[in-house]
Amino acid sequence: MLIVGLFSSVMIFIAMTWQTFILGVTMWIVLSMLLRMMAKADPMMSKIYFRQLKYKDFYRAYSTPFYREK
Repeated sequence: MLIVGLFSSVMIFIAMTWQTFILGVTMWIVLSMLLRMMAKADPMMSKIYFRQLKYKDFYRAYSTPFYREK
C-alpha cells in the first residue's frame, strides 16, 4: 500500500498537471482496492511468494535420497 501511494504521489508531483493528478489518484484508488482484494482472497500469498524465491532454479534428479555427490 505504501509503495502504491509513494509511486502515485511521485508521479503527481513530478509532472504537476491536472491529468497526472487525476491519473495518480485513480491509480492509487484502483491499485489499493486490488491489493486489498488479493489480501482477502489469500492472506498467505506473500509468505508463499517469498518462500518460493528461496528455492533453487533447478534441482538435479537423483535415484535415491542416499545418493552421495562425487
